[in-house]
Amino acid sequence: MQDMFLMFTLVFGLIICASLFFNVLETSDNEPIMDGILAVFGGEVASIGGFISSRIIFSMRNFIAFIFPLIFSLLGIVIIKQSSAATIKLFAGIILSAVFITSVYLLANLGLNTIGEVDVFGVTSKINYKQAELTIVSSVALVSAILGAVSSVLYSVSQLGK
Repeated sequence: MQDMFLMFTLVFGLIICASLFFNVLETSDNEPIMDGILAVFGGEVASIGGFISSRIIFSMRNFIAFIFPLIFSLLGIVIIKQSSAATIKLFAGIILSAVFITSVYLLANLGLNTIGEVDVFGVTSKINYKQAELTIVSSVALVSAILGAVSSVLYSVSQLGK
């Protein structure tokens, strides 16, 4: 049963990470704004000569939201499988729970955490995408983060009796 909880966290981490390759933010009339790669790592959005340009900057919060659940799921499984001490397994489960809970919060605020810069004739302004809505893919990632948090909490609870 405990291995099943760990496998669920890994699957949910994979789903969250895979959502990077799809559109994650859209307008209110369902027009895609950007994919997860752009929301996390940033890049040039538009440029008109050397006068006007728009770019998304790297977002550590989005990086944590999309990448950490998979990394910590893999690390947690390795640590848990190599350890025989229940306290270490409990601690790994608690850390994994915290990562997924953090991912839930950050994914729910994806537009707010995505920052762009607009440069008009040398004057740079920062904007965020707080008005943007989550796409179906980012909603699936959010639900996966919630389920990953639940499964890692259940794993941690299962370690308390040992």
